[in-house]
Parts: sequence; C-alpha cells; structure tokens
Amino acid sequence: MSMAERFSTSAPMLKAVPLSNNAHRQWPLKTLSHLWGDLAGRRVAILGLAYKPGTDAVRRSLGVELAKGLVAAKARAVAFDPKVTVSPVEGLTLATDIAEALSGAEAVVLATSWPQFKEITAGQLISGMETPLVLDPDRHLGHLAGAKGIRYITIGTPA
Repeated sequence: MSMAERFSTSAPMLKAVPLSNNAHRQWPLKTLSHLWGDLAGRRVAILGLAYKPGTDAVRRSLGVELAKGLVAAKARAVAFDPKVTVSPVEGLTLATDIAEALSGAEAVVLATSWPQFKEITAGQLISGMETPLVLDPDRHLGHLAGAKGIRYITIGTPA
C-alpha cells in the first residue's frame, strides 16, 4: 500500500514519474528515427553504458537501452564507457576510447555524464565524425550548442 493510499489521497504526479522516465529513455532512438527514418547501416556512437558515472553497472541504463534499439534497427552501434569492458548487448561494438567511438559516426548520444565526456570539444567532433549530430538528453554538452558545423539537439529543442 502506498502512502497516498494510506492517507486516502491521490498522488497523480507520482504516477507520471515512470511514464516520464520511460519517455526519456526512448528519446534518443525516437529522435534518430525521426531525423533519418531508416537507421540501418548508420553508425551511431554512444558515450556511456553505465547507468551513472563511477560505476560499471549497466542495468536499466540509457546507453544499453539505446544500443538494443539501434542493433534491432540494424544500425552500426559503437559505444565507449571508461568502466564497461564487456559489451552488454550482442551486436554492439565497444570502442577503446572516445576518438574511436566518434570515428566515422553520423551521430553521437551522450548517455552517461562521465566527466571526460563533458570536456569533448567541437573540434573533436568535427574532425572525427562524418556528420556531427549530437543528441544530449540532459544538456551536459551545452557548450556545443551553436557551434559551427555541429547539430546539437537536446530534450526540449526541435529536431
């Protein structure tokens, strides 16, 4: 029994939390599908597979959910995470560093806010990626917004 039920009251905001979290987790894949249509053959870099910085735990992480969706859509998914050394998703390629993950990618998704990811520069993206498209759900890379040659999209901005 929930606390709201115990006190004979409703808590509609609390019921919305799981729905909001699920929508947040699906946002990168939906955005890429909206922009490109068919994802087959597209190289997408995922930065971060752990559910939060400082751990190698991947259960219920944005990066793993995205990787599953990309692999199912036949995209070429590659990920880098400083703590995750074994791919948690069959068909997902693990890169050894940020540069390898970005190399030839058409899009990059920041899935875990590791400190080293927040320091990525526009120059790194432009020199390494095919078409620098950045999906940053939580706006950790805000310094890239408006950078010449980079398309930066975050939740709440039009794709």
